[in-house]
Amino acid sequence: MSSFLEIDIMGNSLQEQLLKAKLVDKKKAHQTAQEKRKKVKQQNKKQVSSVDENALKIQQEVEAQKERDRVLNQQKMEALRAKEIIAQIKQLIIMNQVVSDFTDNPHNFVDNGVIKTLNVSRQVKKQLGKGVLAIASIDEEYYVIPTVVAEKIAQRDEKYVIISTDTESAEVEEEDDYYAEYQIPDDLMW
Repeated sequence: MSSFLEIDIMGNSLQEQLLKAKLVDKKKAHQTAQEKRKKVKQQNKKQVSSVDENALKIQQEVEAQKERDRVLNQQKMEALRAKEIIAQIKQLIIMNQVVSDFTDNPHNFVDNGVIKTLNVSRQVKKQLGKGVLAIASIDEEYYVIPTVVAEKIAQRDEKYVIISTDTESAEVEEEDDYYAEYQIPDDLMW
């Protein structure tokens, strides 16, 4: 009989075994089963809510990472664009610089509040005074370029262009040019 009970016990659930042994009545067994189902449901809800909280946390982290990546990418693009503009400016200056053979005339100009001197030919100095030419600075070196090119550079970045038009010297030179047609007598006394 003990072998029969062992086999019977092994094949049945604990609840069925307790009912057969008459240690528990059907009402109590049903109530215990309901409590067990409620407990399992509550645990499942907690797991689902914890899973939902974890999924929400992960999603927030992913969104934050995407935002950081977007900002970083935008910064990289701006830096790349700035390098591209500087390369364009350098190319415009180097390709369009005016080279003067005779550098016997100093031309003074102001760069960031500091008076600088650039030796140029007389013709270049006159054109600088009239505004036909301008001075551009890159890598702390100064270049004489046409004003049209200087305006194109200024559209990209103004800090590289020093437009050097001295209106007073332009007026004086115009007067000199006007009187250049007249010959001054050698015996004139002032």
